[in-house]
Amino acid sequence: MKIYQITGQCLCVGLPIFGVACLMLLAGCVGTRRRMILGMMFALPSLWNAASHAEGVPTSITGKKVLYINAYHAGYAWSDSEQKALEDVLKKPGVDYRVVFMDSKNRNTAEEIEAAAADAKKTIEEFKPDVVIVSDDNPVKHVIVPWYKDTPLPFVFCGVNWNCSAYGLPCKNVTGMLEISLIPQMMETVKPLAKGSRVAILGNDNETDHKEGEMIPKRFGLQWTAERYVKTFDECKAAYKELQGCADIIFWYGTVGIKGWNDEEARAFVLENTTSVTCSTQYYMAPLVLVGFMKSGEEQGDWAAHRAMDILQGKSPAEIPVKENKIARKTLNMGLAKKMGIVFPVDLVKHAELVVK
Repeated sequence: MKIYQITGQCLCVGLPIFGVACLMLLAGCVGTRRRMILGMMFALPSLWNAASHAEGVPTSITGKKVLYINAYHAGYAWSDSEQKALEDVLKKPGVDYRVVFMDSKNRNTAEEIEAAAADAKKTIEEFKPDVVIVSDDNPVKHVIVPWYKDTPLPFVFCGVNWNCSAYGLPCKNVTGMLEISLIPQMMETVKPLAKGSRVAILGNDNETDHKEGEMIPKRFGLQWTAERYVKTFDECKAAYKELQGCADIIFWYGTVGIKGWNDEEARAFVLENTTSVTCSTQYYMAPLVLVGFMKSGEEQGDWAAHRAMDILQGKSPAEIPVKENKIARKTLNMGLAKKMGIVFPVDLVKHAELVVK
């Protein structure tokens, strides 16, 4: 790889000198020799273009600045997958890339989120990026809307739940990908496994999970038999046991941010206390639920990074339509299925990832 870079740099320096030499020779030549020199001169633009695009990197992108504002923290599986996917795209063409973590799953009071947003704004002012990528709702709500909406600085969001109209988006400098739970497809998978059709939701007592509980009925017409939103591990265990008796299917949205959470204890508790079919759209929930219909953070991050690249090459955010995610990863919890006496259809097993521990 370095050989091509060096060659390109040498060519970029040498071609102007070569052109001058050709002109000097041309002045004293006639006939065949003159035609040969003219041929070499006409080839100069192509050689220059090849040299300045060594390794396929457009000179207009190399050295450009991209800032990524991650709503959460390193180690949170969802945003980790978003970040890895966008970094795989951005780090190849020599983009000057930086990341800011808002840590809003852990620093989740209004004051802490506002402080994290102010830190992100300060980084934007100091780094002076050419485009900013943000993931999930908090950077949109607390950074873009109050300070950067309808300004010259381009933004691309990903992982914004369900819709962005509440934020007044899209607008002239902001576009992105929404995060939609693929509920109809998931229900089509889990309903044949359940004893009935009553569906409940269990989630964390935070804005994201409440929005999920609100938007699913609006978007898909699915009515909840019960809704439970919890703050602590003890509350979660109590709600989980309660829902076994009043719902045939439990949509368990997530656990991140629940106080006192213990993964090992939770897995043992679920194995002991599950009688209803459980499902989720969060990949890290696969060890806890019978069926996962998991949204892909990689899809979100990859799309956002490629749209940022488009913007760096001159495209306006206003020319890029807002999109919805389409990809889901199916997971089947074989240990939980065995405990519940459930046998999955062969075709479902063939197209799913199996959780065996």
